[in-house]
Amino acid sequence: MSQMSKAELYVVIRRDHRGGMKMRGLERKYKVSWRTVRKVVDSVWPEPRKKPARPHGWRRELNVRR
Repeated sequence: MSQMSKAELYVVIRRDHRGGMKMRGLERKYKVSWRTVRKVVDSVWPEPRKKPARPHGWRRELNVRR
């Protein structure tokens, strides 16, 4: 299976689920956890990306030496 975006993965998992494929089969076919399959089946869109707690380069701004 080639690399696909999260949105594409949601589409194919949802399509197979509507087609009658069981959740355990979806887990194995797409190599994802049961939580991911449950999330996909229950929601329409993937969750938005989380913002990092600290912005990139925060040590430089504080002038902290490693």
